[in-house]
Amino acid sequence: MTKLPPFSQSQASKEVTTKVTTGTTTYTNEIVQDWMISDTKYLIKNIPFEHGAENQMVQADRYAKDIHKKMPNAKMYVTGHSLGGSNASYVLVKNDFIQGGVTFENPNIYPNLSDGLQARALKGDYRSRLTEYINLNDGLSLLNRHTTEIGQVKVMYDATLPEGVDYSQDSSKAVQFIKDLLNRAMSVNPSLDANLFLEALAGSHGLDRYTFSPDGSVQTIDDMLRKNPSLTTARLHQLSQSNVDPHSVVAILIKSHVLMNTGRKFSTYADHHMQQIIRKIEKLDDKVDQSVERVRSRYKQIVGFGSYDQLTASDVDAVIRHLKTEGLENEFYSVKKYDTAIDGAMNLKRWIDSLSDDMNQLGKHYHDADTALAKNMGIS
Repeated sequence: MTKLPPFSQSQASKEVTTKVTTGTTTYTNEIVQDWMISDTKYLIKNIPFEHGAENQMVQADRYAKDIHKKMPNAKMYVTGHSLGGSNASYVLVKNDFIQGGVTFENPNIYPNLSDGLQARALKGDYRSRLTEYINLNDGLSLLNRHTTEIGQVKVMYDATLPEGVDYSQDSSKAVQFIKDLLNRAMSVNPSLDANLFLEALAGSHGLDRYTFSPDGSVQTIDDMLRKNPSLTTARLHQLSQSNVDPHSVVAILIKSHVLMNTGRKFSTYADHHMQQIIRKIEKLDDKVDQSVERVRSRYKQIVGFGSYDQLTASDVDAVIRHLKTEGLENEFYSVKKYDTAIDGAMNLKRWIDSLSDDMNQLGKHYHDADTALAKNMGIS
């Protein structure tokens, strides 16, 4: 794979980098260059890339064209992470000679495209060639996801940060400074989430959170929500705490599981409690027999003494046999009511099972429709 040449850097950019990176890590330098300059100027403000002669996206496009000119028969693919993913996406949409591309945790670049490229994106021209991997815990991944998707977007499951990190109570000067910057930027771009952006700054914006299978597949949030209904609630809470548009494709994908998971939970809950009720009714016979035996034992112990000196144990047995008559009724409890209770409980269980099946089917239909809608809009 050919290594891209170093991008040119303005004098102002160099000055900012020098000030921030003095005594810090190269990672901070990357943050300043990529996020505070390129991302803020173009991706957050949604300025068309073509308005800048020397931004990374334009340079990447020019470099790809140079390679294609030198090797016109070569099959070219693009890939990238974060801002690099935006560069790769832009190169792909600008050049039909690019065979395909895979990007990771990059913002959606639709708002930065020319009218002509946006028109092609609306028709889905790029989805067969471009796959974008994002996750819901990454502020860069969710940037501009409220607009039309360029490629086929896969929402990854990130097990390391299932509920996000809350920086709302962090009073450190560095965090407050960055939050102030982000809050001002949020007035320009509603898809920007300060907390998730800060998570990325803290080091969560990396490929180590992705797990790929040998066949190249990866566990998606849709897969996890199917297997873990309780996760849906956590994800919905996370969405409500972030700036993800409730009508965005990402939100649709998660909400598609709500009714289906509700049906499953209702079915499990109802079946558990109905079985308990039925078992309690069925045990009524045993409880009555136990009570009768306790009465029998008690009176056998007192016959032959005092007021009961004329009675024997056989007299106690005779009285109990008389009370516990054969047939539908006896003096201890109503067999008829017992049978009615069993029949009523079984009928209620059958009705609840039918209702559960209907809810599950309805939930599945809504889920399938929502995921199909999400897929048509470019996210799965």
